[in-house]
Amino acid sequence: QNLQDVRRLQVSERSWYNLAEHFTIILSDKDMQQLLVVQEHILSWKETVSKFAESQDKSETLMIKDVKKVIDRMTHWNKEFSEIHHFGSSPSKGKKEISSE
Repeated sequence: QNLQDVRRLQVSERSWYNLAEHFTIILSDKDMQQLLVVQEHILSWKETVSKFAESQDKSETLMIKDVKKVIDRMTHWNKEFSEIHHFGSSPSKGKKEISSE
């Protein structure tokens, strides 16, 4: 009787071991599939972020050019207004005398 119980326990243990090994392989395969999906998402995300960064760099470069143009124009007009103000504040400089003829 004890020997039969031991034999049944061994067969049962072997069955559980085989079943556990089978499910380990299945779960491992599922994990691998899910890992591949995650890796694809990561690659797609990297490409999207890279395109976004490139777009941001282009936009920043264009904005810098535009700001420099505005600064140049402001500097030009500041110089013009300074000259007008300078000439306007000193009656002897740059101002034409209006003669009554």
